[in-house]
Amino acid sequence: MPRRRRFLLVWAVIGLLALAPAGLLLALHHRQPAADPFALAAAASRGIAAALNANLQRWMGRCQVLAGEVATLLRQLPPGPLGSAAEATLMLHLQQRLSGEADLGELTLLAPDGTTLLSTDGARVGEREHARNPEVAQAARRPAAALVGTDGRGERGQIVVAAPVKVGTPPSLRGIMVARVRADVVGRLLRGVTPQTVTADVVDASGRALRRSLPRGSIELGSESSPGRRWVDGRPVAFVPLDLARAVVVAAGPPSPPNPVITLWHLVGAGVLLLLAGVTSWRVSA
Repeated sequence: MPRRRRFLLVWAVIGLLALAPAGLLLALHHRQPAADPFALAAAASRGIAAALNANLQRWMGRCQVLAGEVATLLRQLPPGPLGSAAEATLMLHLQQRLSGEADLGELTLLAPDGTTLLSTDGARVGEREHARNPEVAQAARRPAAALVGTDGRGERGQIVVAAPVKVGTPPSLRGIMVARVRADVVGRLLRGVTPQTVTADVVDASGRALRRSLPRGSIELGSESSPGRRWVDGRPVAFVPLDLARAVVVAAGPPSPPNPVITLWHLVGAGVLLLLAGVTSWRVSA
């Protein structure tokens, strides 16, 4: 066989070796629909939001019951500021009720102006809860839930539920009953509906977060008012606002893996270059 024909035959074989696997990979890639990178994050955010909304409804109902019990005790007391005897009676009642609660970690009674009157953990008495957490002021009119904290942006928060304490005819506001949900209860709730490859948290417009485990850019999603999807720091993120609190469930999926077809294409190309280098060296040395 002439050397020129043999040389062309070698090139043809090399071309087939290079193009056949790459063509097959590209054909398989186009036949299969691309996976939705937001699927896991979207499912997790919806599931967590549904679970939290259901539990917030239950916790708020429990807080309303506690507010009604405190109102009953207050009806038995003379009008005016609470005295030491009345405070001791109310504190004993709240401590007894808290001992039977599996989800609540602290009960607090606020004055109508937001000053903390009683707290089962003994902290924050005399502080203005409204000043630290304006969301709690909503409970002066109707039961409310909020993600609260003490500091500024990026702080780890807590979920609280609150309900007005009203006495008299017509009913007048005598205080606000506030219950703090235990952090471990909420943590188990988040983990129970979150895949291992997804990171989920609850954030609000002030930058508070329950776990502070999301990509840094996700904290800005706490002010969103409707569900959505967005790429944040290279990760697919889905978010769903809660129905009963001014906070947003945010879930971040795993970073999108590189396209396997493109990666294999590069490997095939590298193999072809090696083959060409080998053939060239053989031809030169022949």
